[in-house]
This record gives sequence, C-alpha cells and structure tokens, in this order.
Amino acid sequence: RDVQLPNGQIIDIPAHPKMKMIHVIHGTTGLGGQKIPSTVKFPRLVGVSRPQAAFLGSQFGFPVRHVHNGIKIPPKPETWPPHEDFYLSLNRIAPEKGILHAIDVAVANGEKIKCVGDSSWVPDQNYVYDVIARCENSGGLAEFVGNVDNETKWDLIRRCKGIIACPDGNRGYLEAFYLGAVESLACGRPVYAVANGGINDIIQNNVNGILASNPQRLTEVLKSAPQINPDICYESSLKFSSENMVDGYLKMAEGVISGSPEWQW
Repeated sequence: RDVQLPNGQIIDIPAHPKMKMIHVIHGTTGLGGQKIPSTVKFPRLVGVSRPQAAFLGSQFGFPVRHVHNGIKIPPKPETWPPHEDFYLSLNRIAPEKGILHAIDVAVANGEKIKCVGDSSWVPDQNYVYDVIARCENSGGLAEFVGNVDNETKWDLIRRCKGIIACPDGNRGYLEAFYLGAVESLACGRPVYAVANGGINDIIQNNVNGILASNPQRLTEVLKSAPQINPDICYESSLKFSSENMVDGYLKMAEGVISGSPEWQW
C-alpha cells in the first residue's frame, strides 16, 4: 500500500519491501496529529538539534535522532576586526521569529539594531509592516534592512556587536536550529538569545553568548552582559561545520545500510 510521509511524499511499501530510508525533518510546524503508519517498522526520523528531535519524538510517539545542521566555516582571521556600534537581527521577518522583541531588547538598552532577513516569502506582510513601523519609531536606533545578498549578510555579521534572537515560544514556536547563531559565532560575534529549541545546542550561557528565558529577561541581562571572547565564539562554531554534518549523515547512512540493530529505530 502507499504510505504518505509527513512531508507529503508517497512511497509504495510493497514495491520496495527492503528499502531503508532516513527522513530528515527541518522544522516543527504543521505536524499536528500526524502519525507514521504502523506498516513502517523503522521510521528513522532525524531532526537537526536535540531539542527539536525530542519535540518530534513527543509528537510521533517514538525516538527521533538528530544530526546538527552545519555551514562552511570561514577561515579564522589573524586578528578580529573591531565591531561597529550595532546589533543584528538576522531572521525571516515572520512573527514566530520575534523580530519585534529583538528590536525592543536593543532599543530598551539604547542600542542600535539592524533588522536583516527575507521580507518577501513570508506568510504575514502585516507583520513586516509592523517591524518597519517599529524601526521608524525607534528614534533612529532600529533600522529595517530586509533582504540582502549573501556577501552583504556576512559583511554585516562581521561588523556587528552580536546577534539578538528572540524566537517566540509564546506562539507555540520551537526554533529547530538557527543557522544565524552559527554564522555569528564563525565571525567571532556572540549571540544574545531567548533559549528556545535548537539555540540551546549552539549557545553556552556566558561563554559564547547569553541565554535568557524570555525577551524581558534578555533586556535586563544585556545591560550587564560580560565581554565574550571572539576566539571562543569561533572555536564553538567548528562543531557545526558542514564537514561534521556530512560525516554525521554518512555515519548514519552506513549504519542503516549495514542492518545493525543499533541503527533500527
């Protein structure tokens, strides 16, 4: 019989009785009530962080493993350039990403912030307008930048004081991973974030950034945030290299192909 996977893909189980699959889920939304058919003996679902994998396991009712997302880590410079006087919000301009909260955290501390991210392919243009309005009413502290190319993105990260991220758990949203945090660390810049989902795998509080339980608490701790060593930021990014990600998936695939019991989940 045909079996529909959570992403909508249809596979014909009788036609491929020995097929071994690894199915990676990159998000957390749109999974309500979905179940893997009982005919699938080993679902082998994989998340992109430990918190996201745990969440998926709670939704589907069986263990889900994880392989961290990764990026190509740039070479470490001989010396770190001085930062400029602004923080960065680097996210899709969408309600669940908490852009308004990030602006409020910076502005409440009298800090400048640039809001960078896709504002076109998002579900709620009214939210984009709200972000633009919040920037315009910030007394010059917040600037809406919106879409940029990859080169401009990296340039802004290198020049900023750090990234402020406030994924909105009050909306029922769980951040699956957050590549922007790794990009920031790879440029020697700390991350100041609400401790939501996969961010907890990336940021160590007071080591390579600051974690807080909510935006209000993040506003308070940013006032007296300790100096973060850029070398430590960079070193912590290496765990999330694209090479490590590929190695993780290859090891998993080799184990599944081998048929070893430890890879039957």
